[in-house]
Parts: sequence; C-alpha cells; structure tokens
Amino acid sequence: MQCRSHPTAKAVNTCNTCGEWLCEACTLDINGRLFCRGCLAKMAGPAEEPTHTHAHAHSARPAPWGLVFIFSFIPGANYMCLGLIKRGLAAMCGFFMLIYMLTLVSGSILGWPVTLLFALSIPVCVLTYAFDSFNIRRRMRAGEIVPDNIDDIIAFFHRNKKVLLMLAIVVMGIGIVVSLISALLAPLFRLVPMLIIGIGLYALFKKRG
Repeated sequence: MQCRSHPTAKAVNTCNTCGEWLCEACTLDINGRLFCRGCLAKMAGPAEEPTHTHAHAHSARPAPWGLVFIFSFIPGANYMCLGLIKRGLAAMCGFFMLIYMLTLVSGSILGWPVTLLFALSIPVCVLTYAFDSFNIRRRMRAGEIVPDNIDDIIAFFHRNKKVLLMLAIVVMGIGIVVSLISALLAPLFRLVPMLIIGIGLYALFKKRG
C-alpha cells in the first residue's frame, strides 16, 4: 500500500481519524494516536488572533516628545496625550489634592515643617510625572504594550505603607511640637520691644539723675 501524499513511498500507518494510509514522513504521533496533517489541523481549529488582556493598552506611535514636554507642565495631561486617560486623571487628581492639603496646613497647628513638606512635594510631583511620561513614551516606541492603569503606583504604596505612615507621623509630630513652642514663646517675643524701650528709658533717666 502506498502513501496518499507520497505515491512513491510505502505506507506504514493509517490515520486514526480518516483511515488514510500514511508513510513515516506523513505520520504524526500524538500521545500514541496516529494522525495525518489534515486531520490534525482540523482538530486544532482555525488560528485565532492574539488578544491583549489589559484593557485600553497602548503601544505604537506615541505622541511626539515635544508635545509630552509641553503637557508635563500640567500634571496628568502628559499621560493623557499618550492615550493613558485613567492614569492621567489619577495623576491630575493627586496633584490638585496635594495643593489642597497645602492650603489646609498653611498656618495651622501642624506648623511650618508640614507646610514646607507639602510645598516641596509639588515640584517633586511635577518632575516625577514628567520623567515617568517620558519613560512610558520610550517603552511605547520600543513596541511594548502599556496598560492604562495605576497598578504600579498602588503596588509601590502597598509595599512601602509602613515607611510612609511612619514618615507622616514623624513630620506631623514635628509640626505640632514647633507650633506649641511658637505659641509659648509668642508672648515673650511681644515683650521684647517693650523691654528694649524700658531699658532705654531707664538708661536715659539714670544718666540725667
């Protein structure tokens, strides 16, 4: 018996599905069962196009670097121009929340250390967003799929939550102590001008006497 696909070759096996005779080159052994290429292809089904598991993932053709640089002055907008709307909205909300917290602590009992901390956090936040957006643009140009989420930021806070909590407690404690000391010393500071005037009057009358 000759092989169906190779008439000059001697058949040595039969397909378990269609029963056609097969030579050694045409025989496909799958877990002890023998198949021809046609039957095995039908069993495998049509090839499906790959799908991405991340919703709203972005890759090729990112925005020009100049546009990303300009939008970096509006924290969150730099992500949006790259197509990362969720990440951009989260970044923008975080930035304006930082400004709101700064207005709350200014002149409060927390004192100038906490106010200074929030004030310094604003340029740090802007620079962090800018460098992160340029890094994401570089990954997009390399063909990497960039998901539109903030899972990496959440993971960072989750990993360092104890350190961040301790830092917040220390800064707030320093602010309260400084405010209390300032409140106790404020009456003494108001007496300094009167003390200077008194010393001057005393010296003046003593010299005349």
